[in-house]
Amino acid sequence: PVFPPPRPSSARRPAGEKAAEGVAVGQIGPEVFRICDALVDEVMLVDEREIAAAVRDVFLDTRAVLEPAGAVSVAGLKQYVARRPPAPSAPPPAFVAIAGDASNIEFSNIWSVNSLLERVAQAERTPAE
Repeated sequence: PVFPPPRPSSARRPAGEKAAEGVAVGQIGPEVFRICDALVDEVMLVDEREIAAAVRDVFLDTRAVLEPAGAVSVAGLKQYVARRPPAPSAPPPAFVAIAGDASNIEFSNIWSVNSLLERVAQAERTPAE
């Protein structure tokens, strides 16, 4: 692993995160932690803005609608690539994100996803202080 793995009791999500409730857990269980500790090289933590931006980007690129939980992999991949720009002389790397579509999203939730996307777009237009 890139960093020492946390003990299962310390791996908690921030309070108030709502964009991807489908993948949010209060605490990682011991068996999932054991498997991830053995197989996962790195964990990317993404926030609601990154998830909403991933939903928007996938829609703009493909016209596919992802539910927020399905866009977590895209948000993580975008973060991973941004942190590791390829060397100028290297061939461009290939990446894959496995994402879920909106087949599990309730129609009434589309409006809350849209509202989150609008807040993200507004924050992107507002200069940082």
